Formats: sequence, structure tokens, C-alpha cells
Amino acid sequence: MKTLLVMISMAFIVSRAYALECTATVYELDSQQTKPLFSVLFHADDESKPTALIHSVHRTLQGEDSTIEDVTLNQGELKEYTLQRKQQGEVLKLSVGDKKITFSKTAEGKTQTSEEDRPKNLTVGLTVVPFIRKNWNDLMAGKSIDIRFASVDRLETVGFKLKKINDDHLAKDQAMIEMSATSFFIAAIVKPLRFTLETTGEKHLVRFTGRPIVRRQTGSKFSDLDAETVYQCH
Repeated sequence: MKTLLVMISMAFIVSRAYALECTATVYELDSQQTKPLFSVLFHADDESKPTALIHSVHRTLQGEDSTIEDVTLNQGELKEYTLQRKQQGEVLKLSVGDKKITFSKTAEGKTQTSEEDRPKNLTVGLTVVPFIRKNWNDLMAGKSIDIRFASVDRLETVGFKLKKINDDHLAKDQAMIEMSATSFFIAAIVKPLRFTLETTGEKHLVRFTGRPIVRRQTGSKFSDLDAETVYQCH
């Protein structure tokens, strides 16, 4: 199955009046953070700007760019998302209009496109955590929230549900939000994604467990993986 591109790369806060810089390390799942796979660099503009940009880069342990993501926000609303898979030579895009959203994917010299009505609660990987923050009080109160995740690989949106879950391993100042597919078919092959955030201050993302946007290379082939991604933001 094509990846859903559910990498929640980095965190920024709605109406944040300063730029945010973060780094992260992607680890092999269940390795107790002993087997690093990729590093991440992230920057988000001051959101008081009419047009704000978000930029995230995954790099191999050899320092080569693997994936590059760029988001454009207009007055805090998602307008455009671009994913470049540098090692595979692929470029995937989402453009958001007032009533329609448009996907495009260029790979192996061919371009595919699709269009659908603009859904409510539209997100991409780099905007899921801000959406969690925006709806923080409802999630902390135990409410679940439906979102439409734009999977640029599939050229369509996919339904997910966000909800707070309990975890005995969390620190006192942390909360965990689970993102699970609403489609039985998708849920059968994509494990729930889990985000650990601080409950104080700017509610920075601390940890993401699940399928990241980056792919593992084995020889000449690339494949999806599940991993643990640990963040440091300032």
C-alpha cells in the first residue's frame, strides 16, 4: 500500500508570535532510542506574518537530504504543501482553494493529479500537531475529533480520529493523543499514531510514534517503516 505520509514532523503553536526551531532524531521502533535512522531539522515562521512558511528536512545518517517538506499558511490557514523525495526523485503537492483541493504527484517522469471538495478539518503532516493544540481543551476533556488527512501519495484525503489516551509511562506534565484511521481497511494496515506533548507552556511535541514520512532504503528499494521520533524545540 502507498504510504499515507503521516509524518508529524514538528510542532508550532497557533498564533505563535515568534519563529520556532526544532531538531529531532528518528529511531528504530522499540530500540530504546539506541538505533538512530534519520535526523530532522525544522523551522516555522512567526505566525503573526500574513504568510507563514514551515520547512522540514529529513536527513540520512550520512547527511544526505532524504525528504524535504514545505507548508505555506495564509492567515493561519493551510494553502499549499510540497513534499520532495530527493533520493527517489519524486515531487508531491497539495494546493488548497476556497472550495476545492488539488493533488499532484510527479514520479519517474509522469505526473498524476486529482481534485476533491475541500473538507472540514483538513490537515497535512506538518499541521496535525497545531490542530491538536487548537483543539486542546476539547481533547483534554475526552472528546474525539475527526480530521481529513491529505495523503499526497494517494492523491486523496483519508479520515482519521484524534483522541486523548492514557499511558502509565507519561511524565506528569505530558499528554498523549492518538490518531487512528476511521476506515476499516486503512486501520487494518496502519497502526494508530501517537503524539506525546507537553501540557504546560507552549505544549511542544516531545515524541511521535508511528509511520514517519521518510522511507528506509535497502539497496535500491525504499519502504515504509514504523519508528519513534524524539524532538527538541526552542
